Order: sequence, then C-alpha cells, then structure tokens
Amino acid sequence: MVSLIVPIYNSQDTIKNCVQSIRSQTCEDLEIILVNDGSTDDSLKICQELSEEDSRIKVIDRPNGGVSAARNSGLDAASGEYICFVDSDDLIMPDYVKKLSSMIVENCADLAICGMNNNEPKDVVPAETRVFSSEQLLNLMAEGKITSGICSIMVPKKLLNENSLRFAEGYKYSEDLHLLWRIVHYCKKIAYTAEKYYIYVDIAGSAMAKFNENRSDSIKLFENLKGFFLNNRSEFAEKFSRLVVSKSYWSFAWQAAVKLPARQYKKLCREYKIKKRFKDLISHPSKKVAFSSAMGIISLSIFRVLAITFGKSHCH
Repeated sequence: MVSLIVPIYNSQDTIKNCVQSIRSQTCEDLEIILVNDGSTDDSLKICQELSEEDSRIKVIDRPNGGVSAARNSGLDAASGEYICFVDSDDLIMPDYVKKLSSMIVENCADLAICGMNNNEPKDVVPAETRVFSSEQLLNLMAEGKITSGICSIMVPKKLLNENSLRFAEGYKYSEDLHLLWRIVHYCKKIAYTAEKYYIYVDIAGSAMAKFNENRSDSIKLFENLKGFFLNNRSEFAEKFSRLVVSKSYWSFAWQAAVKLPARQYKKLCREYKIKKRFKDLISHPSKKVAFSSAMGIISLSIFRVLAITFGKSHCH
C-alpha cells in the first residue's frame, strides 16, 4: 500500500481537485492522509466530507505548526509501505502512483523520482528510466543536471524510519529539499524518469511569489546540510558547499533583487556577504548563475538589473 500525505492550510478552493486527482489513480491500493494544519477556512469540513465518500481517506486535525509539522504528523500516522507527498493546491496524473511504484519494484530501487509539469495536465512524453547510485545522483543534483522536489518522489517508509528522517520544523522555505538530499544520501539505488506525473500549480500571490526574511531559511537549511555531508560524506561536502550552498545565497540575492527596493536589497547582500558566495559560482554549470555571479562581483547593481530583467516573472 502507498500512503499519500497532503498537508492542508486554508486550501478550501483547491483541496477537492487535489484529492480527486489522488482518488483517480489507476493504482487503488492507497491511503490518503489529509493533515489539516489549523486551517481557519472550511478546509477541515471539506476534508471530513471527502473522508465520508472514500474509506481510503484519513483526516488528521492538528493545531497550526507549519507544513513540515503537518507532513511529519502524516508520516507518523502512515501505514503504507511506501510514501508520497502531494501539496493541497497541486495535482497528480492518473498513473503517478503506478509509475513510481513500478520503478521501485522493477529496478529494486530505494527511491523513485519523476518529472513535474507546471500548472496543467499534459500528455506524458515517454522517457527512459535511469538508475543511479546515491553518489551519482547527488553529484547530478549538485550540478543542476537533475532537479526534483519532495512531491515527485516515492520512498519506502522503512528507509525514513530506519534513518530517523523527518522534515525540519519551524522553517518556511527549502524544508522539503533539506529532507530530499538526506533521503538520497541513504539510498543505494535510485530510479529516475523525466516523465512528468506531478503537476505543480503556481498560484498567483502564493507565499513563493513574495519575499521576506524567512527566505533565509533556505540558507540556514543548506548550511545545515553542509554539516551533514561533512559528517557523513566528506568527499562530497566541498562540492556541495561550492555549488549548492553558495547557490542558495545566489537565489536569496536574486529574489531580493527582484522583490525589494535597491537599498534594502544591497543591505541584505552586504549582511549575507553575497559577493563572497558569487566567487564560488563563476564556474557554475548554469550559464545564468555563472554570468550573473561574475557581474555581481563587479557590481550588485548590475546583478539587480539582470535579476529584474530576466527573473521578474519567475523567482528561483
């Protein structure tokens, strides 16, 4: 059985469509765990109504504690052999569960990863399934050659429990990636396909479209991961620091450049010593990151112009 965990906070307008996409899976051996994280709208009522329609739905109602705490509550309650995560404003394709589970079984893998579409369902374009060791995938992720999120994976619950893997609570950004990097570390074999079975719905005005100092959560969690790799995979730690941690500083600066007044943006850049991080990125595999970092070393104002010109409609 597969447990799909859905954290919910004030999602009354999207949760029905999300759950319907889960209920419509071609694989029916599911447990759908809806975790209401102290919603102040009708989300809990809708979840309870949905659970009356489908015995596979389990509703957890908890005080507001953030998305990580909600997901952790779902993990603690899950009884499935495998775990997937779905956000309450997103959708999954009908074969999402079937595809990921078959990838694990057919390849004797510890983790399955698929691609993601933005905003609307599209026909799945066939792609090969590739199998990686944890070392191979970590390097590909660090180099930006493979990207993923926590919602495009299937992982055995046993792997999470045996390695005490849970979401970091109290953070608003990158808590999902903080867990994903650690999951990959503990895997022996990972199956990956670029086929897109998860649909990320970009809602205008969502938290990801705004900027506040909580964005620094990403920096804190990637710095924490650097310590994790120093202790557990020292040969990878330097590369992770240079390419991934430094890029989290770059992303922070890029977002600040787009969303904040020039004076406030430059103040943050000085506070976080952004130019020092730019030096790590001038040979980054991404030409955009490398070029903008080189320009940022010359002038934070030039970096801001680049960010506003090329990144206003989509912040990284």
